Amino acid sequence: MPGLLGGRYRLEDPPIGEGGMGVVYRAVDTGVGNRKVALKTIRGPVDRESMEQFRKEWDALADLCHANIVNLYDVGEFPDRDGKKPYFVMPLLRGANLGKLLESPGSHFAPERLVNIICQACKGLQSAHNRGIIHRDLKPSNIFVLEDDTVILIDFGVVHLASSESVGSIKGTVAYMAP
Repeated sequence: MPGLLGGRYRLEDPPIGEGGMGVVYRAVDTGVGNRKVALKTIRGPVDRESMEQFRKEWDALADLCHANIVNLYDVGEFPDRDGKKPYFVMPLLRGANLGKLLESPGSHFAPERLVNIICQACKGLQSAHNRGIIHRDLKPSNIFVLEDDTVILIDFGVVHLASSESVGSIKGTVAYMAP
C-alpha cells in the first residue's frame, strides 16, 4: 500500500479486524491533527461483486446518522497492484465488541447493563430500518461497546437495502441468521 492513502491516511500494521470481505486498519489522519481513525478496505483482489457490496456498505453508512451506528468520515480509492482499491474511514472506537466482552475471563454482566446494551443496539437497528437498511449480520462481534457503555453497531458489510431487487441472496453469519 502507498505511504499515505488519499494523501492523508497513514496505516498502522497489523490489521485490527478482518471479515469475509474486508480488512480494517488503525490509521492516522494526518489531515486532521493526527486523529486516530479506522480505515476499511477490500481484502484481496477487487471484482465487480465485491466492489458493489463495498459501495453498498459505505452508501448505507453515509445515509445513517445515529448515536448507535458507526459514523462514516471519508471514502476514496488507492492504487494497488491489481488496480484501484476502495476504502472508507470511520472513527477508531475505544472499547471492545460484545463478543470479546462476553468471552473475557470472569465476565459477568448485571442484567441492567445487558438490557441497556440491547436497547441501544435496537435503537440503532430501528434507525437503520427506518431508512430501509437491513444489517443482515447482527452478532455480538458487530455490537461495539465503548468505554462508557455506549453501543455502536459496526460492520454493515452485508447490508441489504429494503428497496433493492435482490432475491435468493443469503449473506451473513449462519449462527446468527433468522430461521
